[in-house]
Amino acid sequence: MFDLREKCRDLEIRVSRLEKTTVSGVPGSSIAERFDELHNRLDTVGQNILDKMDKGFAKLEKELGDVRQDVSDVRQDVSDVRQDVSDVRQEVADVKLTMNERFGEVDDRFSRVEGRLDQVQAEMTKVSGLVQTIHNDSGLRDIRIDKLEARLDGHDERFDRIDQRLDGHDKRFDRLESILVRIDAKLTDQHPN
Repeated sequence: MFDLREKCRDLEIRVSRLEKTTVSGVPGSSIAERFDELHNRLDTVGQNILDKMDKGFAKLEKELGDVRQDVSDVRQDVSDVRQDVSDVRQEVADVKLTMNERFGEVDDRFSRVEGRLDQVQAEMTKVSGLVQTIHNDSGLRDIRIDKLEARLDGHDERFDRIDQRLDGHDKRFDRLESILVRIDAKLTDQHPN
């Protein structure tokens, strides 16, 4: 009878050791250690995402700085054009006495001014294109963030499945315990002391 109880206790000790070493799916690691490891991995992934976002924002800031410089250049060109127009007006005032002779010169100056205005318009079109490109890049970044959120939702689902599996293991251990109790009861009934 004592041998049977001793064997039962030995079996309980062995089952307890097996539970501690293999229930997490990785021998030698507890469930808490596995979850800590998974959380650390998620933290690392999150930090990598934030680093990439910081790099993207830095690049965007540089591009915006370039756009600002382009706008500043366009403003300077507009200022130059205004000065040219002012010069043309002055010359038109001087030409009043000899209009017929000077109309050709005035027409030439107006043509140059129109050319400069066309250049300014072309520069403004480029700036508008750059602004549109920056806007489109921001939309792509939003799509990437949505994809990352979907991946993280997938990880959450995997953790839920792990929780379900662990609940199944708990039920199995409860059944094993009830079987061991019945065996102990039968053994006690068969060999009374």
